[in-house]
Amino acid sequence: MGIPVKLQAFEGPLDLLLHLIDKNKVNIYDIPIVEITDQYLAYIEEMQRQDLNVMSEFLVMAATLIDIKSKMLLPPEVDEEGEELDPREELVQKLLEYKMYKYMSYELRDREEDAAYHLYKKENIPDEVKAYREPVNLDDLLKDYGEDNWAKRIAKFIVEERNEKPIETTGELVEVIKKAIPKK
Repeated sequence: MGIPVKLQAFEGPLDLLLHLIDKNKVNIYDIPIVEITDQYLAYIEEMQRQDLNVMSEFLVMAATLIDIKSKMLLPPEVDEEGEELDPREELVQKLLEYKMYKYMSYELRDREEDAAYHLYKKENIPDEVKAYREPVNLDDLLKDYGEDNWAKRIAKFIVEERNEKPIETTGELVEVIKKAIPKK
């Protein structure tokens, strides 16, 4: 009779590998492959009882760990520059990339939760307020145009005759000028 073991749910093989590295408190750049592989295989044995579909990804990672383990038992490979190649390097890069994406997902999840506390509403300014135009003072308007006679007449016409309605098109402006300046 075996002891029932509660397994944590991992999102993938890299997640399990990161968990084992964190659990053993080892440096990600110096993974003790023998120890981690043994723990990884023990986890897979427990998983076999759970779900074979999910287990396939974990088996690929187990094969990768065993491959790295066997390469570490052989004499080290040397590249063109004479430096020793670390068989764990590719795995370390994948783990670092996975860890970065995992923490970015946590950050995005936190931002989504924070955004739930912010409310936005549409602009609801009454039409009367939107249509409001500041009153035009004839004296201030005439000051801006100086002593030009035709400009004074146009400004006076706009203020007095059009009841301060704004000129919205070029055609309206032409009409105002024609009416304000008498023909000779």
